[in-house]
Amino acid sequence: MKAHCFYWRGNTLYLKVHVSPQNRRNGIGDVAGGRVRVRLKAPPVDGKANKELIGMMASEFETAKSRVWIVTGVRGRDKLIAIDCPGSIPPWLEDTP
Repeated sequence: MKAHCFYWRGNTLYLKVHVSPQNRRNGIGDVAGGRVRVRLKAPPVDGKANKELIGMMASEFETAKSRVWIVTGVRGRDKLIAIDCPGSIPPWLEDTP
């Protein structure tokens, strides 16, 4: 498990991410600097990238968008995401030891 990029508090998963907006496609990358790299198509304007990130994380963790929020880093690229009661843990988070 990539324990250095996430942690649990009760039923809530906290995930450290580094967001790269305005890419050709959405995607989850590797872990660098203790953060998961996330590529987003949306530009960082009017909260569009943040909305896309929340939707992407809700889909990846099989939960409702209302259960995903940005704890810190709303205006930056480095963010801490909280996911309350995720429905599943995606393979990309479990893959490496």
